[in-house]
Amino acid sequence: MKKLLLKGVLIPSLLLTSNAVLIDSANAQVQTSSQVSFQQAYNLGELFSEKIFTYHQAVEAGDIEEINRLYDDFTSDLKKIEQTIGKVPGYQNRKNLQRFFVHPAKVDIERTIYEVSQYRLLNKITDKIEEHQLEDAESLMNTLDRLKKRAKEIKQVGGYKSLPRQIDKDLYLKETITQGHLVTAYTTEYKTIIDSGNLPLLNEAFLQLRSSMKQMDLLIGQIPNADTRKKLGEEIVRPAKLQLERTRYEISQYQLMKEIKNDLISNESKEQFDEQMAMLQRLKARTQEKNQSGFYEAVPAVEKELRKYEQTLLAAE
Repeated sequence: MKKLLLKGVLIPSLLLTSNAVLIDSANAQVQTSSQVSFQQAYNLGELFSEKIFTYHQAVEAGDIEEINRLYDDFTSDLKKIEQTIGKVPGYQNRKNLQRFFVHPAKVDIERTIYEVSQYRLLNKITDKIEEHQLEDAESLMNTLDRLKKRAKEIKQVGGYKSLPRQIDKDLYLKETITQGHLVTAYTTEYKTIIDSGNLPLLNEAFLQLRSSMKQMDLLIGQIPNADTRKKLGEEIVRPAKLQLERTRYEISQYQLMKEIKNDLISNESKEQFDEQMAMLQRLKARTQEKNQSGFYEAVPAVEKELRKYEQTLLAAE
């Protein structure tokens, strides 16, 4: 929207329409009041047109940070002008004002509302990670997925003009980096749990870190810049994989012993118990080979708890 058009063409056309609707020779006082209401709404709309132009420029530039910065004031001002126009007498007067001052603003707001929501949700997720509220952060990442799907559905139905691709690219990179923060936080937490030797908690954390890391891998794979992919892989994915590999056989032992325990409770056969224990011995051998390689840091607290668990199974057999 160009201000030149508003000043050169819009005022005459609106006022002519207004005069045609408002002129009432039988009631000059009502006419004057109506003209004042109209002029007040128009003056406010002319000021708002500057913000319409600024917001539209940010949208067309594909600048999601600027769009987010402008969004709250823009929508607040839109609400005010809608309320002011709503007080103008005459359907045609209100329709003309809305056409020039409300409709263009609403179009760009509806084009960007989901992108602004995604941007803000990602900031909220980052805050949760920094506060070490990882469960909440994970839940919000799931909310983000639902929001993205909903946005796609709504835009397909609404037939809105596509946004510049840069907005999607920037949001995608922001999501990837946010997921990276989550993976790093899980990795740090996992190392602490390893040192504690808490087997049930370690098993749960192993599954969570593996799932989060796989999601990170998927996101990185869609980034077009090879240097960015490499950097994120080395800084985030590799440390997570290292900790998972460090404990992979220990986790397998624990999961197998849980299965053996359940079978013992269910009174499974002696033959099945022997087969499962033989499998456990093979896992222990692989674990020992892994530890002797010197590539991975030892996990003595975990090993100690595994052997205690094994002794309880042998005693229960």
